Amino acid sequence: MSLSDHIVEFDREPMMVLCVTYRDVMEPVNRTPPFVSRKSNPRDRLDDTEKALFDVLRLWRNKRAEAAGGPAYIVFTNEQLAEVARRRPQGLVDLSKIPGIGEARLGQFGAEVLELVRDFSQKDDSLTGTDRDGMGPADE
Repeated sequence: MSLSDHIVEFDREPMMVLCVTYRDVMEPVNRTPPFVSRKSNPRDRLDDTEKALFDVLRLWRNKRAEAAGGPAYIVFTNEQLAEVARRRPQGLVDLSKIPGIGEARLGQFGAEVLELVRDFSQKDDSLTGTDRDGMGPADE
């Protein structure tokens, strides 16, 4: 049982209100905080190279959103950026296969995204000495 008191004003007169609460003895007490569901970060599901491309894409996306004066998810969501980083689309058709990327986003941002992916892939290939298929010059 618990008891609490409150002072309130009623008809311009102070009044004390007592509140008594109790619970049934057999009722279990749940003292653990409720589970808070949190979406996982799509970046966590990427390998190191994909994370690097994701970070490049996210930085570009945030700059574009800031310039437009809107939230970042209007340009692309983190999930969409993760898919771009994972798939590394080579053209607009490939990019359009990613869920949530329709004609409007393709028209507004498609060319820029493909250029970022192409630039990143060229830098990555030159650093690792491999092509996108994992074959280096000696493997061909």
